[in-house]
Amino acid sequence: MKDTQLIVQNGRTRREWKSPYAAIEIPDAASIPAQSVPEPTPPTRAAFRVGDCVTFEDRHLQTRIGTFVRISQSTATLDCDGQRWCVSFPLLRHLVDLCPHC
Repeated sequence: MKDTQLIVQNGRTRREWKSPYAAIEIPDAASIPAQSVPEPTPPTRAAFRVGDCVTFEDRHLQTRIGTFVRISQSTATLDCDGQRWCVSFPLLRHLVDLCPHC
């Protein structure tokens, strides 16, 4: 890889092709065959307890860190630096070592 071009080399024949980055077309995700790695399942209510530290992205794509205050059937109430947030469980991820309350 260089500043303006990419060099592709055939492993068997060692033949090289130079191509400018502007000429490279990335294939559409639909044309790439599915891999055998299963999609991770989103967390459910059962994965969390009051007091757990979690992280999520708000509607402005800002990462928030909070602690569970209350768990209802479909959402969790979190304390994020003094602000209360109601967040759906699939949006949450467990957080380890960074939360000052843990």
